[in-house]
Amino acid sequence: MDSRINLRFIFLIPFIFLILSGLTVPSDGDHGLISIKGVSFVASVFGLGAYLLINNQLSTIQVKFLLFLIVASMALIFWFFVSSFYDATTIKSMFDQFKIFWITLCTLGLSIFFVKEGFLSFPTFIKMILYFNLSYSLLKVGAVILFLIGLINIEDALKLIGVRYMSMSIYGDLSRLQTSVDIMTPFLSIFILQSDYLGLSFSRKFKVFYIVISLISIFLSFSRYLLFIEVCGFIFYWCTLRLRHVFKYFGYAIIGMMLITFWVGPSTMYSIVETRFFSTASRDSDTVRSEQVTALMAEFREAPCLGNGLGSYSTECIRDYVNPHAYEVQWVAFLMQFGIAGVFLMLLAMGIIVIKYLTFPISRLKISFLLMFILWILSGFTNPFLISLTSGIVYSLFLLTGDYLNENPLQNCKM
Repeated sequence: MDSRINLRFIFLIPFIFLILSGLTVPSDGDHGLISIKGVSFVASVFGLGAYLLINNQLSTIQVKFLLFLIVASMALIFWFFVSSFYDATTIKSMFDQFKIFWITLCTLGLSIFFVKEGFLSFPTFIKMILYFNLSYSLLKVGAVILFLIGLINIEDALKLIGVRYMSMSIYGDLSRLQTSVDIMTPFLSIFILQSDYLGLSFSRKFKVFYIVISLISIFLSFSRYLLFIEVCGFIFYWCTLRLRHVFKYFGYAIIGMMLITFWVGPSTMYSIVETRFFSTASRDSDTVRSEQVTALMAEFREAPCLGNGLGSYSTECIRDYVNPHAYEVQWVAFLMQFGIAGVFLMLLAMGIIVIKYLTFPISRLKISFLLMFILWILSGFTNPFLISLTSGIVYSLFLLTGDYLNENPLQNCKM
């Protein structure tokens, strides 16, 4: 029995490193396999394969997901060949997007396998994600503090290690710092706030500490959408509470905002809000997205049913010359690349997760997670992260949470 447990743990180690890298290591723009993410992914897949060979049997869940993976792979291969009929693509771009889709799906499969097969429990899986995300947020906040007191230069450090990031001035010497893994932070707010219903044993102090650090990290990302998601997380949580608790926490939020405003100064707060929402940089960002939509829709009209294929892009509007197929308006890019048929299949696959939250008995708790997942899907209109190692973790988190809530119905949260 002990040897079996040790063997299972050995197969679990690469997966733990995969989740760790997916939540703490930002993308460098090169999705090669010779990287922390690539090595941990390959080790996890081979470890799973070795385990299945040793056991020489497949469970019903494993068979279902293998069939899903085969169908998804066939669809990707089909659109891989579709792209060969169009000039606006390259072999590198085709393989790169195929690889990112594959990593997303396999990360989902690995997560389902290790949780459903009992390698680690669902609460442990969530705790692991929350702890890794907190570690990243602490590292990010700590780096900014060291920069402000003059001990390090963040820009030079990030360039040295090859991390890609978004930057703009927030106020004075304080600048925006957002990487690809920041997309995860606001979506985890609902999980820490609803942790009591997910089998997690976090203390009140830890929850407050986590929320404070995540709020600071999100503020430093200086993203309008991420800030919006964090606010929605609180609202969805409040909607599951009794009315008197809603008023209490809403009052706390108002008092907190007033204290922060008086601490930093009303004029400073006004300047920060104006910079993020009404400045020329913000208008330019919106203009760039509009230009992307116009160019991508023009390409879509040329092949509306099947699109231009995997890895395709508009030569009139290339947002990222390292990955030309990547656009911030990712759903519009998907529409151009895979056409109406491809986008329908994607939404159908995502609908598998949605259905889990619409299974009776429907509760306010389920609805709060469902709304958060819908916001994740909608993030594809502002950020290019619907497919990645990190996004694979997001899909697995919402899917497994839906299963857990169905297996552990809560009578006090019914609609």
